[in-house]
Amino acid sequence: MESVQELDPLLRLDREQMSPPARAGSRNKSGSGVPPLDSLCAAIKPLARQLVALQKRANALGLFANDRELLECPQCGLAEDVAHDGLLITCRESAIAQDTGLRFAKETDQTFRCPSCGTLVTEPLAAELEKARKQLEKRK
Repeated sequence: MESVQELDPLLRLDREQMSPPARAGSRNKSGSGVPPLDSLCAAIKPLARQLVALQKRANALGLFANDRELLECPQCGLAEDVAHDGLLITCRESAIAQDTGLRFAKETDQTFRCPSCGTLVTEPLAAELEKARKQLEKRK
C-alpha cells in the first residue's frame, strides 16, 4: 500500500503538459487575447486525467478525495467524517472522531449501503437535486 508521502510528487503540476497562459497584449488568430478553446481543452485534459488518478489513489489509501459529499445514514446515524490527517472514517454521534472501521459501500454513482444497518443512503447533493426536480415537476 502506498503512503500519503508517495502522493506528494503527483500533486505537483506537470509543467511540460501545460502551455503558458496568453500574455496581456498577445493575440490569437481571431485577434483577441484569449487562447482558442481547443488549446485550452488540450491543456486541461491531461490535468483532469491526473486529478482522477489522484482521487483513485487517495481513495485506495483510505483518504477522502473530496469527490462527493460525506454520508450519514438516516436509519442508524452512522456518519462519515474526515480525520485531521485526511483519512475517511465513520463514527457515531455519541463517539465523534472515533472510527468504527465500517465503510459505506458504493451501490450506484449516488447511492451507498450503510455497513451498520444495510439502509441505502443517497449522497446528500444528489438527494437535494432529486427533491428539487420533483418539486419542479409538481409545478407543471
